[in-house]
Amino acid sequence: MWQSEQWVAIEPLERPCFNKLHFHVVCWIVLILICCAVLAYVIANYYDHLYYEVMLAFFDEEDLVTLLRLSILYLREDVESYEQT
Repeated sequence: MWQSEQWVAIEPLERPCFNKLHFHVVCWIVLILICCAVLAYVIANYYDHLYYEVMLAFFDEEDLVTLLRLSILYLREDVESYEQT
């Protein structure tokens, strides 16, 4: 009994690659991350401004300047003590 051999053309397997769907998903993720970063920056600046307004409500400008000078002095002392070690 003779069997006929039939050759079937086998297409090469397509490797999973970076197709358009992946590109769009990555673009959306990057866009969302950029929007979150911009939103975080805006909120941080808003609260920083709000913090300054609250500080001015409780202290006058001379007291704030005095507090700033004291904090700078403390920072200098910390840096000097760190440099000595």
